[in-house]
Amino acid sequence: MTDIASHFETNKFIISESKSNAISNEVQKEKEKKEPSEQNVEDEGNSDINVEELKQKLSNLLSSNPNLLAGVQVEEFEKDNDKNFHIDFIAAAANN
Repeated sequence: MTDIASHFETNKFIISESKSNAISNEVQKEKEKKEPSEQNVEDEGNSDINVEELKQKLSNLLSSNPNLLAGVQVEEFEKDNDKNFHIDFIAAAANN
């Protein structure tokens, strides 16, 4: 089989310039979609302020009502345990 295949000649693949330009333009468009815009960067910069603002509001809320979190308990969560139904929750939340 190798002997037979060695007798075949193939043409060298050369992409046309118009095809090359079209592909380059498409790749550039995809890169631009993935890059954050200046507006998104500004929003991300404000996220620190929002987090700090939320922390302050939570602190104020807890200081005005110390029993607010009295019923809250810490729970252990094992992501590899199928008995906690986390995959079911994700599927249900994603399908709404």
